[in-house]
Amino acid sequence: MPIDSKILHDFNLNLLIVFETVMRKSSYSKAAETLDVSVASVSKNMDRLRSAFDDPLFIRVGRGIEPTVYALELSDVVRPMLERLSGELMAKTDFDCRQSEQQFVICAPKMVESVLAPQLIVQSQREAPKVSFEWQESKLMNQELSQHLRQHKANVMFDIEASSDPSIRSELVCLSEYKLVCAQSHPRMKRPVSLEQFNAERHVAFNNKGFEPYARMLFRGFGIERNISYRTGSLFSLVQTLSHSELVGLLPEWSIRNYKTTSPLKVLDLDFNLPQVHLYMQWHAQGERNGSQMWLLEQLRNASRQAFNISEA
Repeated sequence: MPIDSKILHDFNLNLLIVFETVMRKSSYSKAAETLDVSVASVSKNMDRLRSAFDDPLFIRVGRGIEPTVYALELSDVVRPMLERLSGELMAKTDFDCRQSEQQFVICAPKMVESVLAPQLIVQSQREAPKVSFEWQESKLMNQELSQHLRQHKANVMFDIEASSDPSIRSELVCLSEYKLVCAQSHPRMKRPVSLEQFNAERHVAFNNKGFEPYARMLFRGFGIERNISYRTGSLFSLVQTLSHSELVGLLPEWSIRNYKTTSPLKVLDLDFNLPQVHLYMQWHAQGERNGSQMWLLEQLRNASRQAFNISEA
């Protein structure tokens, strides 16, 4: 559809910034605080938008507000446009990490977040005390991941497969062996673990859309049949269960590195071969012109070296 310059000239595009801020904050008062304007100003701008689009946009529900169907559809158009424009403008300015209040969005499986996020926070606070991070759980398939990055819904994503999209950069940050994990006091598990012994035990599994389907597909090809008694999306719950039961779990070595000194765990080698687990950091190529994005990537590289350093485990 061609651009109608006359309509856009007569429309105050700043109203879309107000609209998208209200969408993100789900509150007029919080949007006003974010934009550093009065609540009355936000309300007045929203009245103008309602008139322009002939839709209420937000409906009061209890003490809060909820977007209408049209508002949700409008946000799907407006948010990527504003994020793209914001990114282009930021690319033209120097990024001062000590003064920046930018929020970065990182999309990753929970297992990766539990290991990487603490390291990232500790090191970034030293040089960028005002930046913030939002971690979102990755439940996307590979093709959806590429679209997510193209639409600027996340700055960086982590996945076990490299993207085939030429506009997406994929960098291998970790290559890890699978290890069998169980309680120190487990009465049957001895090293190394044979395939027969492995299949005879009852297992826990990390319930994640990224890792678990991949693991099931991988294991079937090697004659592995896990008798799963417990599935969880929490690495902490998984470790606690292993520490206090006779269940066993097959996990990437880096995932349990930080728990070995605090939980009574036994980490055993396998007497049969499995491919290594790959973990990729991925971002859109456009971000490479953005100083803040390049800073984030370097922070994640440094954090990954610390969090996934298997040789120190």
